[in-house]
Amino acid sequence: MALPSIVGNVALQVMMELKRLRTSGFSGIGVVFYKPPLKLPIAPLGKPSTTKPGLPVQGVSDIAMTLASVSDKASPWHDGFHLVDVQSLALTHIAQFISPPLVHVSDIASDAQPAGARQMTALLTSRIPCVYSVALLSAAGEISFYSEGMLNTFLGDKHE
Repeated sequence: MALPSIVGNVALQVMMELKRLRTSGFSGIGVVFYKPPLKLPIAPLGKPSTTKPGLPVQGVSDIAMTLASVSDKASPWHDGFHLVDVQSLALTHIAQFISPPLVHVSDIASDAQPAGARQMTALLTSRIPCVYSVALLSAAGEISFYSEGMLNTFLGDKHE
């Protein structure tokens, strides 16, 4: 699914604002930008009895602030991926385990093979039809966007 420019702009705005808001305890984050209906192989992480932010959260600034708060190592919700509905521009899920299909692993060129589990999950998840893009923000402040099974954009510190 090609990334429409407005969705790409919103995703970039969310990630740049999140980068600006990250704390010293920021652990890195993965955000899936999807179009409903949500058809992802996901399972919630964390204890259901633990208080979590009220969802949905709408708007670029509020989404970024919520993601910044849950991505601190002190938060019980810092792990997994967080999901944003691009139609309603709403954060709908936090701390989700994603198990993307592995059928396309052999299609990945050896020089494009991700080095980490979060990167591989992002790459494979980006091939799922309801997904526009998967964005990663590393603890070092590097932003990566995956879509259609490829790393399409990488923004290191020199792009600030």
